Amino acid sequence: MGLDYPDQDGGATSEKALADLKDKLNKEIKIKEGSENLLEALNTKKAKQTKDQRSRVEEELNSSNRKICQLKNEIEALQRPQPPPSASRSRLSGLFRGNFLRPSAMNPGAVGANRLEAEAESESESPTFTLAEILQSLETEGMDWSYYVERANNLVELLKGHPILKYDLVWSVFGLRVQMMLLSDSKEVVAAGYRMTRYAITDRKSLQNIRELNTDYLVILSLVKETRASVEREQALKFVRAFMEVKGGVREISRAVLRAVVAIAEHTDDRLRMICIETLAEILIRDPELLVSAGGLGPMIDVLVEGSYGSPETLVGAFLNLYETPNRRKYLRSGHELEVLFSAFTDPLACQANEQKLRSNAKAIATILKTWSAYGRVANLKSESSSHPATSETEDETSQRSLVEHYSTVVLAVLFEAGLQKALLNVIETSPDTTLKRKATLILGEISKMAGRLLPNSYSASLQQLPELFASASKFGDAGRFISTNAIYQIDSVNRTLERSVAAANRPVMKAAVEDRQRLLQAPRLAEQVKAKTTLRVDMDESTFRSLLIDTQVLNSVNFMKWKWDLIAQIVEGPLRNPKRMDEAIRGVKFVKRLTAFYRPFKYRFSDIKNTKLNQRYVRIGCALVHTLLQNPSGVKYLVENKLLRQIAECLAHWDRMSGLTSSSPLFSAERLAETLCGGYFEILGTLSSDLRGLAMMERWRVFNMFYHIVGRKDQDRHDLLKAILGNMDYTFDGHLRVLLSKALTACSKSIRIFATNLLRKYATVQMPLSEPSTGTANADWAIRLLVTQLYDPDVEVCETAVKILEEACNRRHCLEYVVKCRPALDHLGDIGAPLLLRFLSTSVGYHYLHELDYINQAMDDWFLGRNDVYVTIVEASLYRALHMEHEKPQRGQSDGQERTNYGIVPPHFYRELTRTAEGCKLLEEKGHFTEFASTIRDFGMEKDDPEIIIKVKGCMWAVGNVGSMPLGAPFLEESDVVHQIVKIAEESEVMGLKGTAFFVLGLISRSIHGMEILGECGWDGATTVMGESIGFCIPLDLARLFSIKPWVRVTDQEEEQGTTRAMQVATTDEDPMNAKILEMVRDLGNTVLLKKNSGDLGRLKAKKLANFKDPRLFRKVMTILECHHYRLPARRFLIDLFDKSVMRQIVLCEDSDSETERGANINSSTNPRPPPIDPA
Repeated sequence: MGLDYPDQDGGATSEKALADLKDKLNKEIKIKEGSENLLEALNTKKAKQTKDQRSRVEEELNSSNRKICQLKNEIEALQRPQPPPSASRSRLSGLFRGNFLRPSAMNPGAVGANRLEAEAESESESPTFTLAEILQSLETEGMDWSYYVERANNLVELLKGHPILKYDLVWSVFGLRVQMMLLSDSKEVVAAGYRMTRYAITDRKSLQNIRELNTDYLVILSLVKETRASVEREQALKFVRAFMEVKGGVREISRAVLRAVVAIAEHTDDRLRMICIETLAEILIRDPELLVSAGGLGPMIDVLVEGSYGSPETLVGAFLNLYETPNRRKYLRSGHELEVLFSAFTDPLACQANEQKLRSNAKAIATILKTWSAYGRVANLKSESSSHPATSETEDETSQRSLVEHYSTVVLAVLFEAGLQKALLNVIETSPDTTLKRKATLILGEISKMAGRLLPNSYSASLQQLPELFASASKFGDAGRFISTNAIYQIDSVNRTLERSVAAANRPVMKAAVEDRQRLLQAPRLAEQVKAKTTLRVDMDESTFRSLLIDTQVLNSVNFMKWKWDLIAQIVEGPLRNPKRMDEAIRGVKFVKRLTAFYRPFKYRFSDIKNTKLNQRYVRIGCALVHTLLQNPSGVKYLVENKLLRQIAECLAHWDRMSGLTSSSPLFSAERLAETLCGGYFEILGTLSSDLRGLAMMERWRVFNMFYHIVGRKDQDRHDLLKAILGNMDYTFDGHLRVLLSKALTACSKSIRIFATNLLRKYATVQMPLSEPSTGTANADWAIRLLVTQLYDPDVEVCETAVKILEEACNRRHCLEYVVKCRPALDHLGDIGAPLLLRFLSTSVGYHYLHELDYINQAMDDWFLGRNDVYVTIVEASLYRALHMEHEKPQRGQSDGQERTNYGIVPPHFYRELTRTAEGCKLLEEKGHFTEFASTIRDFGMEKDDPEIIIKVKGCMWAVGNVGSMPLGAPFLEESDVVHQIVKIAEESEVMGLKGTAFFVLGLISRSIHGMEILGECGWDGATTVMGESIGFCIPLDLARLFSIKPWVRVTDQEEEQGTTRAMQVATTDEDPMNAKILEMVRDLGNTVLLKKNSGDLGRLKAKKLANFKDPRLFRKVMTILECHHYRLPARRFLIDLFDKSVMRQIVLCEDSDSETERGANINSSTNPRPPPIDPA
């Protein structure tokens, strides 16, 4: 089949040909699938009977494969993009497009006609020709505004489709079109001009070309217009914001333009106010000097105080960026700018008037307290541990190091030092509001519990006693003592409740493992399935049991809507566990019979119920019923004889091609699985798979065979069915299900392989009870073997998932040794496999294995030369995410085995893992890396200017902290004496990031006994457990040492101030007396006292139609005054409206007498690093 040239035949022809080829390809694929299915069916029959038929099918299959390959090649060739014709060869390329053979020498007229047609077609398709045509059409004058807007929009679409064109623009031609459009009287044409210019921006040089067109004046004029010109103002603001999208473009924003943006930000009724506030925040981060000189801090602070900005934390983040280093801090006048946020809480009128303002300011204050830039007065009062149980210790790995909890430690210390406890006690004793008292009591109880766990004994000992509260409660002659007594009782009750909740959260898995081994690995699912409270006794007498069965309405009605399902759930979980009651429910009455009949698929009762959250109770009760029947011999016998499992197997057979059964409306179709409770049958099968007797029933009805065939289908278009099968089975017992899972891990599509890999997490990482350690290791071993196999998957995402699960499993020593025993090769994974290899270093066996691979020396050099710096970014990003991001709720239907990311945890570090073994410590000493780290900290620890050196120092501190946190790292700390230097950085550094890093590193060092002793000598104390073991949280005994910072003096650019003063002097003086009078009134217009008088005088002068308001020189001087001083938006609009419209045209097009001077000034200004004030001369 020949290929057509899309450039020659047109876009429509090529698309039609492509569609035809795709249709043919789809037909051939269907023929191939049918041939494969028929061939698979013929293979099950006798070879002699189907020999001829099989040969014909194989021939048809081979033919389909050849046609599919040919069609794919043709489609690929047709989709291959053709190179666009360039302007330089547009005429020649048209002559040689298509066939190179000449048409006919006998018809020269045809040759000429073809050549002319090719030239016209080439020029019409050339983007350069289209650009020239559009620019030429914009030269036409006197047309309607829609004419120019349409051409400008066409130019924008052309630049979008061909971005390279903007680099070839001739600014002498394009700039003139821009100027004419921006000078138009139509606001739509001006808006289109801004949009067209914005899409022509390429780099900083293009911005300088644009500013040479005197666009600053035009932008200021557009921004100060009234709201009815909203289209023009919006596009002008977008044009200003486009400067920040270019590297270094913010340096091309003039102070005059920014003054206009600030004026809009100050105007409370302007619809563009919030966009201007956001623009100021971005400029504050990129160029704080420019923003401060334009007076942009004031509007941002006003918006924060008002609480009108939707995302106050973003504005606060821009301010906090200035607090980070001394070089940025110097732009702030006092450092107390953000303290105005507290006024909403200290002003009684503000508290009662606007709740939205309080909420907004609360968000802003919370953001401030979550950064070291706010002097470490940090995080939420509610610790992570109060809502989530602490990670239980493994066999050889201590609990994970939480930076968030360490951060909470210093918060509590600061708040207690500031008198939080006394303030809460005062609220409890004096507030007339009962609800407020209750909240204060709960907060006091919670922070007291946190203080006892996180703070050192020197802090928490006095806090736990609540001396003021007990003193008030012991005044027996005072009637107010009952309030204090009640508060003490409530605090004690809260602590007991919190203690029970944490203990209950830590206990379920271990308790279930002791009671029943089968329930251990399915604990997450059973917790969902069997949630009904068992309030009925198991040893219930017969008469009471019969009355309960009657009360359920199961015996009285076949309509399940009339049944009392809560009572049914209690009976299933209670009395039915008694063998006598089970026999009576099966043989004596029809209770169990009617329940199981309700769940039978072909009754279309349970299988037709809508899949809603409320209806999930039917699934849970069905699983509980099957589980209860499996615990009793009579129940097992009844399940074997019942039609429930047989009908479920028949429904599965509809999706097994080998079974021969088909159905026009199969029960497990994608629609029914999504919309009805048919997916609950797989949960019932999962309950069966958790018991050996249930597995025997499934094998009897050939459920496993059908599972094999469904998973092994080549056209795996039913991912929902595969996930329902794999995700609900229990793989505790060795057998068919584990083989099925291993097949899914290797033979299915990428998404199913990732899903199946995640299922292995709970089997590889589950904590088995000490009573059955052999079972736990066996369960972990098979899962680890499969995970190691997944490391060689062709898809990197599958490998990454397996690495993360194995890394989590390696917290147990046995699992770590078994993974090393499997000797996985991770070289092909690169950085993905690095975390797992780090875990190998924690044991001698793993160390020697990695040493044989020559991994240790390479990784050690890699970390020393650069990976330490990357580690800094990882830690800081994790801590930021933990403190600032809301905790996401798990999505509906998310598997328990899927990955759960723990932010705020210290990531694995190479030197920490290396220091776990004696061999690693010896290598570290031989290499001398620790000595280098200590020297870097000692020499550059107080750096405050160079960001690269600061990052290097942070990386060295994290390396030292990780080494010092290990017991074998004590000699390194002793020899180098680096701890004292880190303490000095934490207490005296002027860079907030370095102070925070040093604080967290000292927490790591405090985890070792030797580190605690050194910190004690430096005046720091750490929190310990009841047994005296350090938990890694330390703070200085004198908190003022940690939060001390040197005061600073606001530094201004003297040269810029002198230039502004000089320009202001020139602008306010003039040889013409009337001009001088006008300039004096303009200057005084910024004074609110003289505003009304001067505006009236200027209005009267305007009414006289003086020629002065047509003078471009006077207009420039007024613009200079507006740039150098602060004016409100109405005043700016009033001053610009005083002048005639022709003045702007003269200035922009350089038609005034000083055109040459002005042009020279603009050209020179484009080369300066900072745009100078508008030249009044």
